[in-house]
Amino acid sequence: MYFSKETNLSFDRSLFLKSIGFCLAVIFLMSEYSLAQVELEEIVVTSRKREESLRDIPDSITVFDTTVIDRANITSIQNFADLTPNLTIIDQLRPGTQTMTIRGMTTIQNGELPVAFVVDGVNAPSMNFINQELIDVERIEVLRGPQGTLYGRGAVGGAINIITKEPTDEFEFVGKATYGSGNALFAGATISGPISDHLAFRLSASKRDEDGLIDNLGAGTEADPIDETTIQARLIYRPNDRLSVDWRGRMLDGEAGGIYLVRIGTEDIDDFTIPVSSNINGFDDRDIHSTSLKVDYVLSNGATFTSISAYNDTDSYFYGDGDFSDAVLFAQDWVIDVKAFNQEFRLVSDDSQDLRWILGAFYQDREDTELTNFGMEAPGFTVIPFPGGQRETRDRKSWAVFGQLDYDLSEQLSISAGVRYDEEENFSDVGQLSVKAEKTFSEVQPKISLSYDWDENVMTYATISRGFRPGGFSPTSGVLYENEISDNFEIGIKASSPDSRIQFSGALFYIDFSDQQYFYSRVTDGGVQRFIANIEDTSITGGELELSVKLAEGWDLNLGYGLTDTEIDDFDGSGDFIGNKTPQVNDHTFNISSQYTKIISNGWQFVGRVDFENRGEVNWDLSNTVTTSSKDYLNFYAGIENDSLTLFLFGKNILDEQQPTAMGTDVFGPGIHLRTPSRPESYGVGLKFRF
Repeated sequence: MYFSKETNLSFDRSLFLKSIGFCLAVIFLMSEYSLAQVELEEIVVTSRKREESLRDIPDSITVFDTTVIDRANITSIQNFADLTPNLTIIDQLRPGTQTMTIRGMTTIQNGELPVAFVVDGVNAPSMNFINQELIDVERIEVLRGPQGTLYGRGAVGGAINIITKEPTDEFEFVGKATYGSGNALFAGATISGPISDHLAFRLSASKRDEDGLIDNLGAGTEADPIDETTIQARLIYRPNDRLSVDWRGRMLDGEAGGIYLVRIGTEDIDDFTIPVSSNINGFDDRDIHSTSLKVDYVLSNGATFTSISAYNDTDSYFYGDGDFSDAVLFAQDWVIDVKAFNQEFRLVSDDSQDLRWILGAFYQDREDTELTNFGMEAPGFTVIPFPGGQRETRDRKSWAVFGQLDYDLSEQLSISAGVRYDEEENFSDVGQLSVKAEKTFSEVQPKISLSYDWDENVMTYATISRGFRPGGFSPTSGVLYENEISDNFEIGIKASSPDSRIQFSGALFYIDFSDQQYFYSRVTDGGVQRFIANIEDTSITGGELELSVKLAEGWDLNLGYGLTDTEIDDFDGSGDFIGNKTPQVNDHTFNISSQYTKIISNGWQFVGRVDFENRGEVNWDLSNTVTTSSKDYLNFYAGIENDSLTLFLFGKNILDEQQPTAMGTDVFGPGIHLRTPSRPESYGVGLKFRF
């Protein structure tokens, strides 16, 4: 009954259903007529706080292992998003933040992410921590659909779980260096090994230095340089089979270009011959520090007690043009400081039982400070501010308790049920008039799934789940915006051919989206004014398909398709925008990858990989008048390797496709917008060595 609302899928629905039929037909035919006796390996994930086979989890999940991360040249969160159905991540105004959209739910500037972003069990406290170099990563797991039960507030659209590599029992050294377009230099190294019989370490460092790829004609240089240094360390102490103590530390020191906006009209939305031409080359100077301590102890009954303590802080100074022209006139700056302490306790039962359970509690203390100035450009990258600069301070204390039960009702039928209660106290001092506000935001987030194994090769599931993103106070006025709540209804299938050579998954979902948060900005005499408000009721319909085929020994094919149809059912009770699509949501994503490996001689092999992505149409405003058409992206990797050395070539966006990333619609009035262009094509060479 939840799918009875009228939608506007038309051609897309037909294409989606045809895709399902095609993939199921492929599974059947290939299972009957096997072309090669080769198998895809079983994928084990930890997205539900315990080790499980990917096939057994009643969620729509995309997983990237070490091999794919290396050969798809995944070095940032944008790279794996390009290979994930219904997930897009693009640049925003500054390197410290990204625009992330998953199943129609998107990033809110000055708000929270639409997903829980987790690295080695630690939730990133804000979007300022997610855009960092991905180094020494073991696995990436992307869960779609609300994951509030296990991940809590912010997991309104899903969760991204990143697992880094553990220290090794034997010494190893891995180095990597690349050179590419824009005089882009990268060098990274990892050393790992034992310190004693029970203590091992892993240390990684990387340096990225790029001139940039986007010309700024006004400043006479590139608008998007990067200069970043990252250091990551890990220690694991295991004195016996029952106790594990895992410490992790990471720091980033970097400066990168930002706020290279171009003033355009609606008719110019796809015209990228209009250049960036600001007399100021904007930059974001940021420092990020993170540390965590994870303790696991196996109790006598086989259950595991886990404690995760973490501290994150970031300081950023952001400076850029204020008039977005080559005139020496206005400038703006932001000073951002975020500090957060997290503590989680968790008790997880033995995996071997028919009844499996998780109990946990979470606490976070987070302080955000942001000072923005707009005024006359001054020497030394400073601003002579106009009256009314915006200062925002937020003190947020949140806590949660949660639990989940998984029970095998029979050999074929299983049930998973969980619930979480989150509460956040928000004390804010925001806006030009220093509006002091206080409110407690809370929500109960249940989830229940039924899964049925038809045989050892086919599993189907049905899930109902809730996620929420806490409300807050608008950065300019201090006006309250409410909790955002998503109720997700989903059915899915996971299947493989009898010879395990083909793996297929599909999901259809309907989301009842209440009080969706959206962001907009306006340029006034007092500077750039920013606002967050709610859309009362939105409905989202869509689905995902993923297919992996081992065509022959050394030849793999992967396909993914995501469809998202959003519709505003009630904007604010006024009747405005009803039936329109919400901004920043591509109506579909399609990706296909092919990887080929062939032995050459004397221990050497050739590896080639091609990744193609098509992103569908996207609207940037509520009235749906500012629209970007469908875009195609193509990347490649080709190299030769042996056990100790890899030499490779790579290309990114070789079709030289461009799209808007950050978009401010009607900022200077109706039909006058600000747009940030995406990066053009780039190429590079590299080597990797290990011993």
